[in-house]
Amino acid sequence: SLVGSEMCIRDRACTDSTQCEVACVAKNKESHYGARAEGVCLQSTDLFGCHSYVSKGIVEPPLCTD
Repeated sequence: SLVGSEMCIRDRACTDSTQCEVACVAKNKESHYGARAEGVCLQSTDLFGCHSYVSKGIVEPPLCTD
């Protein structure tokens, strides 16, 4: 069970999706891709909409899913 583990902490800071159950996304929707940034772990597997993922501390280009 993941209850009580680090993976379940709401709004957990991250620099890469390997640190999250779902994905690491930029905290600020205005983050420019290619910039260094800290993200937050996405809490839902509902990946619809636009997200800027953070990989190795770098913001990736936005990915939109509908």
